[in-house]
Amino acid sequence: MEISILANKQQNLLLQRNILAGICLLTLVGNIILASCILSNERQTYIIPAHFNKEMLLSNKRLSVSYLEEISVFYLELLLGLNESNIDYKSSLVLRHIHPSFYKQISQFLEEEKKRYKEYRLSTYFKLTKLNIDDQNLVAEASGVLISYYGNSGKSHDQVSYRVEYDYSAGVLTIKNFTIIKDDQAKEQNQHK
Repeated sequence: MEISILANKQQNLLLQRNILAGICLLTLVGNIILASCILSNERQTYIIPAHFNKEMLLSNKRLSVSYLEEISVFYLELLLGLNESNIDYKSSLVLRHIHPSFYKQISQFLEEEKKRYKEYRLSTYFKLTKLNIDDQNLVAEASGVLISYYGNSGKSHDQVSYRVEYDYSAGVLTIKNFTIIKDDQAKEQNQHK
């Protein structure tokens, strides 16, 4: 009699083990299917802030032209709309958005600019007149007038063009390079267009 009870309990244990193994296998298959769907699906986020007129697309693969336009205008203001009282604050904001490969170069440049702005009581304002966006290469080229005030003694207006190169990885946009476009480079680019 004990053998039949033992055999019955053994069958129950085997049945429970098989049911549990089946549930674990189904859970594993479900997790694999879910993970593959999440990884293969391109997520998109549409942003429509109150002060922007256009919607902006951010996905894990690309950014919309309208987003690059708005963020370029923002960064240009941070980099070029400076005076002796706001340069420390704006420099700290800019440095949060710099690509690691460009960080040392831009931080040294900003430190030199801080000294220059404070020594000469310099104030600059960039009046944007044209902005070209290359959303495939994540490049913005801005042209405009850089207005500089030197304390109470002087003022200058210079026609300038800047190039901002971005890096977009892991959902984070950073400034990879920021350069002034020389007049001869700008002429060459206009001739090739």
